[in-house]
This record gives sequence, C-alpha cells and structure tokens, in this order.
Amino acid sequence: MEPLSFSDPFNGASSPGVTLFGPPHLAPGAIGGADWLPPVPPEEMVSEVTVMPEHSADWLLQQWLDLGLQQLEASNYPGAIEAFERALDIQSDLTVARHGRAIALVGAQAYAEALPELEALLQRIPHQMDLWGNYGHALAAMERHEEALAAYRHILAIDPNVVNAWLDCGRLLQTLDRWGEAAAAYERALELQPTASTAWFARGMLQKKLGQRAQALESFERTLSIDPHCKEAWNYRGNLLEDLGRTQEAREAYQRAIDLDPQYAEAWNNLGIALDSQQAHQEALEAFHQSLASDPNNPDVWNNCGLTLDSLGQLGEAVTAFDRALALTQNSHWKSWANRGCVLWRLHGYAAALKNWNQGIDSLDRQAPDYALGCGILHYHKGRAHVDEGQRHSDAFPYLQEARLCFEQALNFLTPDRHPDWYLEAAQGAIDTYRALGNADQAQALMYSATELLRRRMRETDCTSQKMALANKLASFYQNGRS
Repeated sequence: MEPLSFSDPFNGASSPGVTLFGPPHLAPGAIGGADWLPPVPPEEMVSEVTVMPEHSADWLLQQWLDLGLQQLEASNYPGAIEAFERALDIQSDLTVARHGRAIALVGAQAYAEALPELEALLQRIPHQMDLWGNYGHALAAMERHEEALAAYRHILAIDPNVVNAWLDCGRLLQTLDRWGEAAAAYERALELQPTASTAWFARGMLQKKLGQRAQALESFERTLSIDPHCKEAWNYRGNLLEDLGRTQEAREAYQRAIDLDPQYAEAWNNLGIALDSQQAHQEALEAFHQSLASDPNNPDVWNNCGLTLDSLGQLGEAVTAFDRALALTQNSHWKSWANRGCVLWRLHGYAAALKNWNQGIDSLDRQAPDYALGCGILHYHKGRAHVDEGQRHSDAFPYLQEARLCFEQALNFLTPDRHPDWYLEAAQGAIDTYRALGNADQAQALMYSATELLRRRMRETDCTSQKMALANKLASFYQNGRS
C-alpha cells in the first residue's frame, strides 16, 4: 500500500489521499498482446479515446482498464471513474474494475459512495491491503476515526512491516490526541525504514505540536537530508527557528520553501511575519500580498496585512484589511476584532474601541474551537482600555472597577492549562488593578498562581530563549509585587 501523503495532515483542513493499487490478476496490455492503447496524457478526457469497432470485447475491456489505471495514476479521478465504469459495462462483475473505481471514488472525495464498494470488495479479497488503506482513508475523512484506525491496523495484522500503515495509524492517533501512541507508530515506521522522509516529517509535526522544538527541528532537518525538495519541511523548519529566536535563519528557510514553490501561500505569509518582526514592514507587506495572490481568502493573512499597515502608520488601510478578514469569516475572526479595536482606539478613541470589542464578543462563533481564546483576549483588551482611560481622569475608580470585571472575565476564558501565555497577561492586568483598588489579598492569591505557572513552564521547556523569557516574566511579577 502506498498512500499519497496528506496535503497537510495537522492543519485541520487536510483530507486523506488515495492508495494506488496493483490489479490482483490483470496487468496493462495482458489481453490483446502488444495491440493496446498507448499512454494517454493526464489532461486528455476519456471521451476523446477512439474505439475501433473491429477489435474484440476483450481488447476493448483491456483498453478501458489501461486507461483507468493511467488516469488514476495521473490523479484524474473523474476520468478514472468513467473508464472503469465503461469496463464494467462490458463485464459487470470484473473485480479489478470495481477495485479501481472504488479507489478513484476515494480520490474524488466521494467517500459515502466509496464505502459500500470497498466493503463489498473486502468481502471478496480480504487480504488486499490497498483496499484496507483506502477504506481507512474514507472513514477518516468522514471522521469515523476509530473505525479508520481499525482498518489501518488490519493492514498491520496482514503485514506488520508496512511503513505507510504505521504512518496512517500515527496520523489517526494524533488526530485523537493519543500522543504517546502516535509517537510510537512513527518510531516503528522509522525502525522499518530509517530513510522514510514522510516518517521523519510526521514525527517532526507531532513534536512541534507537543512543544518539543529542538527535537522537531532535528526531525525536519532529517527530512530535508533525505528529501531536500520537501517545501513543507522547509516551512516548518522556519517556524521552529523563529520560535527559537533565530529569525534570519527562519527567513532563509521560508525563502527555500518559496524557491521550491513560488505560489506557496503559507511560506509567503510566514516570511512576512519574520520580516515584520525585524521591522522590515514594507518588505513584509509585499510578502503578505504575494501570499494573498495565491490564497486571497485567508483571513489570517489579511489580519497580518492590517498589523503591518498599522506599523507603517496607514491606519485607515489597516482597518480595511481587518474588515476584509471579518467579511471572509462572517465576523468571527477574533484576531481581527482585537487588532481592529486597537487601531480604532488611536483613530477615534476609547468609546470606539470598546464598541468594536463588544461587537466582536457578540459576533464570535460559540462552536469554534478557539472561541474561549478569542473571547478572553477581547475582554483583556477591554480591561486595558479601561485602565488607560482611567489614567486620563481625576477619579479613576469607576474605570478601574470596569477593568477589574473585564480582567476577571478574561481569566474565566484564558485558563492556565489551555492558554498559559494569555492567562499570564490577563493575570498581570488583574493583579495591577486589584492593587490599585486596594484588594491586596486577591492580588496576592493571583500572583501566587501566576508565579507557580511560570516556574513550572521554566522547568518543562527545553528552549533556552523561552526559558530566559519566562525568567524575565517571573522577575517582572515579583518586581510589581514589591511596588
């Protein structure tokens, strides 16, 4: 079984590939001797094939099978489906044609139609591993993850040395948040084939997800030592280098990814972020525009454009970019609501910013996985605005009371286990506000919780730059506590 790789198995928008197959009992050209159709270019449609009436039914059947295989290998799944169906018109019970059609249905993402076909074929040929693989892909795409995992494990029951089955198991286990089992599956794949670049890449993605930056960087570098043309590995290597504070190296990694694919929108976006962090705002804006040229409907890139336009002092254009991100997400892009409010604060003042953030809180999708994060950050921004506005008035008390309520709301959403960095930001705001209001006991209790979290994170991180940043944060908490 040799599945095509997932387009991006860990970004949330991926779909399973398709497993190509070797026919169990027919090979191209087997019927009719040398008198078979030459390979058809992938762009040609099935309907363009000229059928010569003087040839036998067996010859014609073989031509449709050959064409189906050619179209399948070229990823022209509709063409493959049509070719195999024409073969089935000639011989309705031909297993190889049903086999090819079922796999082409998976490739065409017609999963509900493919499943019963695959199940029927598995009754006939239960040891055909590529059928089990595609059955697993279809189930996974329909979010029937446990059944998909069972299908991949069935392959391993037939042959425990199938590397791609271990990789598919690992991907499913990772989707199910079974990190240890996923890691073990990737390790097994690498034991069987140490030069499997896809296994090193999958291992790196898991390590990146778990915050194991140094190990993930090593895995991506192993991937690239085997396959230097893997643009995704260059891109994610850049992410890690940037996290480790090695921004110039990150820029070079993103550029390598772009050199491999000039339309690689994600790498252009990441390059823009790296440039922006180095104050190269105009170059960053150009990189974001390149990303949008390939993927104009990405709200995160529009949000990044807005941030860079803000840095360039183009505040009106920044608001327009944030509005574009909101229009693409039915007003549910919390990052754009947060950043739009900050720009409106400078353009139109306190009331306009508060109105924006309140509208954002009301507009967010409660079913979205990042709803709590978005709500918490918007409440946090409101708290900061109240504190800032209070400093402009002789009686700051009513503004501090509003700030306290906002920071407490933020802490309800930004829990330390799920969003530790933002929890610490909201905790700092709440502690300062409690002290300003004379609530020393509440301030002390929250400071204890925050400093304990910082100490734990310092113990757990393997990144020197992050450890130093956490130490500085801890010092600032203590310094504020003595003031």
